[in-house]
Amino acid sequence: MNKKLLFVLGIISGIVFVIIIQGQPTNLGATVRGANVFSSANQTAVTVATSSTSILARDTNRLYVMLCNDDGTNYVDISFDSSANATTGFKLTAGECYEIDGDNLYLGAIYGIANTSSSVVTTLYK
Repeated sequence: MNKKLLFVLGIISGIVFVIIIQGQPTNLGATVRGANVFSSANQTAVTVATSSTSILARDTNRLYVMLCNDDGTNYVDISFDSSANATTGFKLTAGECYEIDGDNLYLGAIYGIANTSSSVVTTLYK
């Protein structure tokens, strides 16, 4: 075979190899922060009052949190790293859940305040 043909075949096989490799999933393992790969989690139910209530303490090892407002009518204002009030944070409406994961990982304290009467916020966290 001539050298030009071998060169072209080498280039083509390299391109095919790259295309095949790019299409394969990569297993990054369970130690990658934010990958939501864990075998156990903690669950708590916190009664959030109409005054600022601590939902979760600061945790620098946190991997995941799901906050769910279990109330049927009341909303809960969620605040990060400071006491909750009706003008800061965001509203977690009745029946709504919010996830904190590798895309928006927050390690600080989480507070809540219910709008009209106490509401239960269930948390699943790791």
